[in-house]
Amino acid sequence: MATHARQYLTRLRSVIMMTRNVQTTCNFYSEGLGLRVKHMSQQLAELVDVDGSNVILKLAPSEAFCSPGFSPLLNFEVKEMDAKLKKLKEYGAIVDGDIEEMSDARVVCLRTPDGPMIGLIEYKGDRSVYSDDDDDDKGPQEGTTEADPMKEEIRNILRRIRL
Repeated sequence: MATHARQYLTRLRSVIMMTRNVQTTCNFYSEGLGLRVKHMSQQLAELVDVDGSNVILKLAPSEAFCSPGFSPLLNFEVKEMDAKLKKLKEYGAIVDGDIEEMSDARVVCLRTPDGPMIGLIEYKGDRSVYSDDDDDDKGPQEGTTEADPMKEEIRNILRRIRL
């Protein structure tokens, strides 16, 4: 086992789980487990733990989406996406579609060798894995209408895998 220091360039941003009933599943994770609800609708719930990690609950459009391979979907923030994609392909990942270029980020979905989907996002400019002040992980305070980059990221990833 190597003992040298290693610089990590990836951060888990969120986990998306497909569910048959968003409200029931949200109650399990919020009231039962103690996660805080950031957003709740009939189609989607966003929960957060004490460290700001996000769990997204998405209503499954069909029973197939609740099967292994579709859920959960892990979303990772990466630095140097092209190099990361090359390395992941070497380990058996299959890219699902093209890299989507957005104004502030690049997003792509991949299928892992075992079948589950993962999403990668690489932010442009100052917003990156090297930023220590992740106020956006906490989201807007209750009652505000401030745009939430995490919700936009989730929408883009879900659109990419046609959910």
